[in-house]
Amino acid sequence: MESGHSYLEADSMHACIERAKKHKTIYTTRKWSLLIQMARIKPQSYIVNVNTYKDFYDFQSMASGTNWNRNIEGISDKMKWLKIKWIRFEKSKPFMVQFKYNLSDEKFMELNVMPNTPKKTPKNTKAIVLKKIQKYNNQIPVSDAKKSDLLSLLKSGVIPKEYDSFYNSIPTTKNKKHTIP
Repeated sequence: MESGHSYLEADSMHACIERAKKHKTIYTTRKWSLLIQMARIKPQSYIVNVNTYKDFYDFQSMASGTNWNRNIEGISDKMKWLKIKWIRFEKSKPFMVQFKYNLSDEKFMELNVMPNTPKKTPKNTKAIVLKKIQKYNNQIPVSDAKKSDLLSLLKSGVIPKEYDSFYNSIPTTKNKKHTIP
């Protein structure tokens, strides 16, 4: 990927959402999902998947619990992530990352990310079970100060009274620092 030379489908999607948002005031997460869904009507409206705290997993703890291989097969070099131009994964090779540093290269280089110690490397790759660990056990709270500020906006009329129940139901924590990651 050349820095500054990318085009993603999401770029046009973001532009469409920004146009739909122009001159609108949004007070709740539900209103955001409706705006995003209706930002495009033809050929069809966007599909919005609403997530809750239960939908997030802690992949960092999963990855740190295993000694994953980071060396390219046949070469002692580590993978140079910032120089990769093309990356590919195949379902038939679940632990193999295929990549090219140059688009003109004929063959893909391969990185087998299976654990690199014989004790940890099972003979059957299907035997590795990666447990999904839920990242959060409760709705993510905001600091008392943040909620107090939001409620003061509600009391002063900046946020309409109809959103009272939404803002009053936000959980808080005693931490001085705002806790949302």
